[in-house]
Amino acid sequence: MKRAAIVLVGWGLLLGAMTALQAPFASVKGPFGLHPIEYVMLGSASIGCLLAGAVVWALDTRAGPDESPRVIADGSLATATLTVGLALALLGAGFGLWLILIGAGVTALGLGGLVREGLARRRAQRSAGQGAQGSAGQRAQRSARQRAQRSARQRGQGACERTRGSGR
Repeated sequence: MKRAAIVLVGWGLLLGAMTALQAPFASVKGPFGLHPIEYVMLGSASIGCLLAGAVVWALDTRAGPDESPRVIADGSLATATLTVGLALALLGAGFGLWLILIGAGVTALGLGGLVREGLARRRAQRSAGQGAQGSAGQRAQRSARQRAQRSARQRGQGACERTRGSGR
């Protein structure tokens, strides 16, 4: 199981355990008792995480071992900018249009950064793929070029010797 699936399945199991821990308190009446919405929401989140983990695991398994290496960034300033922009835009509902517009601008900056990171990731994957696969092709091209240069030199030297030998 890949790391992404492990995280989702682990979180789903933790939420499921918390839901199960609420069972003894289901019979408590009064203000400290359980309301159905509490365990239904937590149980639903648990099931959702477990299902998402199963889907991610199935997708990772389907990809197979011959998949090219993935380029994964350690951190993304663009993602943080996007989330701050969205938070500002949502807070603008309470504080006014001015904050919504500022949030929209920060969100646009974050989206632009994500596009830039995506293009850089694609470029890095392409160069990594060419580095692994293209090195043999580059060596073959280089050796073919060297053979062509050697044969051209040999033909050129032979022509020079013939002309020298003829007395010119």
